[in-house]
Amino acid sequence: MSSLLKIINVIQNARGREYPKINADVCVGCGTCKKVCHHDAITGQLKEVHLIEIEKCARCHHCMEKCPKGAIVLGK
Repeated sequence: MSSLLKIINVIQNARGREYPKINADVCVGCGTCKKVCHHDAITGQLKEVHLIEIEKCARCHHCMEKCPKGAIVLGK
């Protein structure tokens, strides 16, 4: 993990900002979340459920805002 991302995560923890999670029951594997993630924290193949790697996630919630199915929710 980069030093900058470590600092961002410390700040986000202090703010109580939660990590986004992908709801496997709703995700259709469209890849939109993966495309908009600036930190390459989302993995997965098209038409398969994607995963968020919390070690890379900066909790910016761009993926959650852009998911066309609303499959990304907040969780610790």
